[in-house]
Amino acid sequence: DALKQNFAGSGNSNEEDESLNAISNSDWISSLLRDIRGTSKQNFTLPQSFCASLRPYQTAGYEWLMHITQSGFGACLADDMGLGKTIQVLAFLESLRAQNPKAKVLLVVPSSLLGNWQKECSKFTPQLHFSVLHASAGKKELLASKQSVLNFCITTYSMVGKIEELLSAQWDALILDEAQAIKNPSAKQTKVIKSLDAKTKIALTGTPVENDLTNLWSLFDFLNKGLLGSASEFKKFCKNLSESPQGYSKLKSMINPFMLRRLKTDKTIISDLPEKMEIRDYVALTAKQKTLYKKYNH
Repeated sequence: DALKQNFAGSGNSNEEDESLNAISNSDWISSLLRDIRGTSKQNFTLPQSFCASLRPYQTAGYEWLMHITQSGFGACLADDMGLGKTIQVLAFLESLRAQNPKAKVLLVVPSSLLGNWQKECSKFTPQLHFSVLHASAGKKELLASKQSVLNFCITTYSMVGKIEELLSAQWDALILDEAQAIKNPSAKQTKVIKSLDAKTKIALTGTPVENDLTNLWSLFDFLNKGLLGSASEFKKFCKNLSESPQGYSKLKSMINPFMLRRLKTDKTIISDLPEKMEIRDYVALTAKQKTLYKKYNH
């Protein structure tokens, strides 16, 4: 919880700490941050083919994605759940399609969100034709989808390593939804995702730090490799945080340009969300469930 509080405001700070001496590559990082902070933001107009109206903060998120990716960096959209990360990314994708209809895009999502992405794509970006690669597809449908795999493709984390066409392709954009799926840098799934070749990388997550700062390092190792040093260098840096808490400020200053996080509790971001309501609803066990429950507790 303390770690989450430390990073709750990432993306909104104006800190300009250029020293960054706690992690290696400080000269390169300082130069990189000066470049991205000094780049003037241009206005990005949504294509008319995008079938939705964005809220002001969503427009800002879309423009931020365009700015960061066109500057050549990876971006982490870390808005709170409910603020519309999906629609901001669809706006980005529709702009990419309008600029380059042949752009090769891979969207990797949890299996549970596959249907939602299909529905949202059909609703807001009807001209963004997509192929779905998933184990639930029939063999014929899967093979047919693989023929157009170099266009806009939606797949799941579990499928990426099973399809050679995905692994060998050169993607214009690689987007991860619920990107905490790659929080463990030593996991096979994480290594497969990081092996993909992509010009632009975007991560969506409402929880950039779930357990410890290793999660953050793994995320940025995917987005902007080298920004937070090597795994061993970052581990050493984290060990010193208990004695030097000011290191959190340096770390936030480093990742701020590449992470946009807005909270739905922030009334300056969105003021018309209703307050959270909790309703307790008690459901009785069925006869079979009662029997199983009694056996388990005896």
